[in-house]
Amino acid sequence: MRKSTLICTVTALIAGSAVAQTPPPPDPAKAQASRDGRHDFDWEFGTWTTRLRLLRNPLSGAAPDWADYQGTSVVRPILDGRFNLVELSVSGTAGRIEGAALRLYDPRSRQWSLNYANARSGTLTTPVYGGFDDHGRGLFYAHDTLDGRDPRPLRDHGGRERSPFRTGLFRG
Repeated sequence: MRKSTLICTVTALIAGSAVAQTPPPPDPAKAQASRDGRHDFDWEFGTWTTRLRLLRNPLSGAAPDWADYQGTSVVRPILDGRFNLVELSVSGTAGRIEGAALRLYDPRSRQWSLNYANARSGTLTTPVYGGFDDHGRGLFYAHDTLDGRDPRPLRDHGGRERSPFRTGLFRG
């Protein structure tokens, strides 16, 4: 199995008082001309050494309090590659993070939904929806809350130079 390094930096982008929006459905005429995105994450299949940096005090107004973690991510295709599963297991001085992300591709809308399950709480987080453009840049949106507040998150995957994912930054 190939081994590479995956660096995650956790960030949250806040859009002030703007209303969080789900991307509009694709125009059917453009969808015909668009590429099929069902293999957008294939480059990530395998076992990865993972470093994750988590912002522990988002939306607090205080100086950033970062926690660093290191461990492993295992990414594998399921159902003949139509979906994929990410298993995350990292630890650091602030403790341990374990969970799994199920990535589902809808060929009609040409969009992904990213669904993360936290092993500690046994719960699913709010799904993130979006997709990649012809240049490898992806935008993913969700309606999240943090301590009952809406942080207006924007998740951005930027080709092999990955930008915020869920609440993280990937560099492949």
